[in-house]
Amino acid sequence: MEYEWKDDAAGGATIAPGSVLLSCFPSAGLATLVAGHYMIRTLKMPRVGRFDSAEMPPVAVVQSGEVNPTIRVYGSPG
Repeated sequence: MEYEWKDDAAGGATIAPGSVLLSCFPSAGLATLVAGHYMIRTLKMPRVGRFDSAEMPPVAVVQSGEVNPTIRVYGSPG
């Protein structure tokens, strides 16, 4: 599957050299998602981008009443 990187201009955050990026994918038990969301909230990481693919199923993630991309990337200055 081919993915395309898209900056998240709405968030206003940019990726600079030395930035820390975080993206979590589900696994059995969803432990990676729980840990990832904890880190994002604790470190107050803004969403900096997303991955998109024409081959991905048309699925939307709704969180706190907001529609989010399926694969989101969060970042923090280095």
